[in-house]
Amino acid sequence: MEASLAELKQRLAEITDLGRAQYVLAWDMDVWMPPSGASARAAQLATLEAVVHERQVDDRIGELLDELEPYAKSLPEDSDDACLIRVARRNWERLRRIPTELAAKLAKIQAESHHAWVKAREESDFSAFRPWLEQVIELRRRYI
Repeated sequence: MEASLAELKQRLAEITDLGRAQYVLAWDMDVWMPPSGASARAAQLATLEAVVHERQVDDRIGELLDELEPYAKSLPEDSDDACLIRVARRNWERLRRIPTELAAKLAKIQAESHHAWVKAREESDFSAFRPWLEQVIELRRRYI
């Protein structure tokens, strides 16, 4: 069990690190990046989202969770390991229902729409942002 738990923790830590890299790219887009970089940044974020999503739904995580299920049941429900296994299982099962292509496309559209939102907000022109918002809502509906 120790080896399986260690492998699960390692995989989840790598996913978390990749997610943090996404946050840094998004922060940079919000704070420093010029509007001309929006398309390239959207592609970067979409690629990174695809990599993260593939890691999140990897069959090996499901195998590890199956191996660890008896161990988790033997622990107090509020123990750190039991909670980690329970939450990892819930996330893994939820994310497996979402195609990687959809997750990446949503990340790309959200990044592309960011500068349109900033400009529309500055100019108090909702109609300029509306097409972007409609795309995001449509993708979110598909995601749900």
